[in-house]
Amino acid sequence: MTTNKKHIFFLSASDRLNYGDLLFPIIFKKVLQESGYIFHNYGIISSNLTDFGALPTQSYAEMLADIKQYSGKLVIGGGEVLFPEWETLFSFISSIYARLNSVDFFSKVERRLQIARKLLGGKNVALPFSPHPKELKRPDMQVYYSSVGGQFYGDLSSKKNKQALKAMNGATYVSVRDQRSKDAMNAAGLSAELVPDSALIMSDYFSIESLRKETAIEPKVYEGDYIFVQLGRFKGPENLKLFSKKLDIVSRSLCLKIILCPIGIAPGHEDDIILKELALLNPDYEFVMPKSITDIMLLIALSKFYLGTSLHGLITAQSFNVPHLPLNKKISKAASYLQTWIDDSLRAADFIDDEYIINTFNQWDTEKINKKPTCKKEWFEITSNIY
Repeated sequence: MTTNKKHIFFLSASDRLNYGDLLFPIIFKKVLQESGYIFHNYGIISSNLTDFGALPTQSYAEMLADIKQYSGKLVIGGGEVLFPEWETLFSFISSIYARLNSVDFFSKVERRLQIARKLLGGKNVALPFSPHPKELKRPDMQVYYSSVGGQFYGDLSSKKNKQALKAMNGATYVSVRDQRSKDAMNAAGLSAELVPDSALIMSDYFSIESLRKETAIEPKVYEGDYIFVQLGRFKGPENLKLFSKKLDIVSRSLCLKIILCPIGIAPGHEDDIILKELALLNPDYEFVMPKSITDIMLLIALSKFYLGTSLHGLITAQSFNVPHLPLNKKISKAASYLQTWIDDSLRAADFIDDEYIINTFNQWDTEKINKKPTCKKEWFEITSNIY
């Protein structure tokens, strides 16, 4: 059964407690409000994280059923979605599965039987965030990639990369969020538009005043001048004690207190674990456990400086004109985004490079660095191709 109504099937990783992933459907739905489309939100699993301010998701299996029933467009909605496999995504959702899959015997069984793929309802889809229209049983389905990130790994002739190439060639439109991703697409013979991450426009839809009204955080926490610091558990410094000493030097030099706040809480992110450890190393650091997307957004928006391993922490700071630097040079997606859309003279900071961090803050010139107005205009103009 089909209807004449217009439908957007929006697929992203918004079924887990990771700030950036939760933002994508919220922002896209707001943009679509006047378009006349009926918005459907999907993840790998059905989820209800509304208490954290997220939109509920329907499952991948439900998405496949809806695509058979209704005419519409499938939008792959941002994030590092090129090209994770089913077991990787299931590990981010289920800590039990993640532990099992870390055992050699189980992982061998998984590769042979493809347990995650079958459990999650995608047995006919090789790569969950890169479905070919034929895998969806709708050869006429238009598939759009909205400001996504990622790259091919290994030889392009490998089975996985061949599947990815086939899927991307079946897409109606592809936009990527940084030069690293665009170069990867071009090297594989694919064309892609370079478009900023959709999270950049959040300040158009969330004002400081509205965030203050919605937050559960006491005003005394954010009324002073502070640096917002975030670390991913598996992306943090090797020597946390040394980092704490360097961070204290930064804090004292800039006369800014330190607020530690998790952004990713899902398995594989677990910011809260490493940040709690860091808080124990210095009684002057204040750890804040967010209860919602609003809490995170407000704390970044009101900070004087953002330092972290999270790309979407960085983009939130950019959106609200807060000086920002990514931590950890090994995280290529944050470094590439910084140079693509913010300032190509900046680089990610080493965890022990207090001097560079201090100098960057002191020399920050928002008017010179800020490409936000141009970036936002590009996002709206190019993304309108989708709807």
